[in-house]
Amino acid sequence: KGYTVAFGRDLRSQAALQQRLVAAQLSMERDYWRLRHVETRYRLLFQIASEAVLILDATTDKLEEANPAAHKLFGEAVQRSSWTLANSLSSASMTQVRQLLERLRANGRSDPLLVRLSNSAAPADLPEGLSMPYGQFDFLARIPTVGGTQSFSLFVPDDEVINGYWRQDNTGEWHDISTEIVHGEGFYKVSFSITDGGVFDEDGVANGFILDPGAPGFMDDAGNGSGGGMIAIHELLSVAANGRVLQLLTPSESEKTAVDALPGWTYDGVAFQAPGQDDGASVWRFFHHETGDHFYTMNVAERDGLIAGGYGYSYEGEGFRALSEAADGAMAVHRFFNGEAGGHLYTTSESMTTELVGEGYVYEGILGYVFA
Repeated sequence: KGYTVAFGRDLRSQAALQQRLVAAQLSMERDYWRLRHVETRYRLLFQIASEAVLILDATTDKLEEANPAAHKLFGEAVQRSSWTLANSLSSASMTQVRQLLERLRANGRSDPLLVRLSNSAAPADLPEGLSMPYGQFDFLARIPTVGGTQSFSLFVPDDEVINGYWRQDNTGEWHDISTEIVHGEGFYKVSFSITDGGVFDEDGVANGFILDPGAPGFMDDAGNGSGGGMIAIHELLSVAANGRVLQLLTPSESEKTAVDALPGWTYDGVAFQAPGQDDGASVWRFFHHETGDHFYTMNVAERDGLIAGGYGYSYEGEGFRALSEAADGAMAVHRFFNGEAGGHLYTTSESMTTELVGEGYVYEGILGYVFA
């Protein structure tokens, strides 16, 4: 009976090594695809984020990358290779940013920092008579309610006269959207309101962010006086063929004279005294070309809704000013609407409120407060 002798090498260690290599390769592939997935998610979030995101070289401040929201906020300047963060921030804010970066390098962390963008030059296509002595300001603000209306206040030195906050709507028309201008000691406080996704929100989308390029300015032909004195508001009336009463309230002497000369219109005297430019808030005026109705409001949401094209009204700017709250010596301006006749009436007479309701008018509340 024969015997077989086999000779060989023990390859178990090599097999184990090969298994470890295969396992390592599979792990690397999993890590690679995990990294690709994370990078894809990051890239998507970077592109769709409503907040402006900049990736900068910490040594030179040079821009490495910017998302679309940053391009909206900082404008076309960020597309230039020479752009640095210092080009778009005020000098004081840029100093604070450099201090923040130093803390990051030293400690790996820092607290949030509120910075101020530098203002750009005033646009070249301003309406006649409008000046923007401090240039144009741009800001991006997150608001608590998507689609809501947010109030803002801007402080500027009083070495230049300011009588409005000017902003273009989504058709390119310029409007004074200030709600209040307070002249303090050495400064103007300019307040205004913007609706998220409305005609004065630059991106036009209700997304919880308001992007605003606007500016405090001075219109030298505002037509409604200046200073802190009272301004007479003239009342003119006309009765249409269907019995509808048309009413015009204006501070302008020239408009009063021109309308009074039109057939069917009658000057009814001074209706009340309105606060001057330094007091009160804007009462915005609209005109309906089909019905001839003049509509007045201090409500920002009403204003923006009508400017956006609602109900056939055309925006005519600030009609006059009024107080938004009751004050000593002030009286309320009551607003009424007649749905059948299709027109509004305004009165400071408490006794007329009952009469107008009896004549088919619906009481819409207090427009604002003025003086006798």
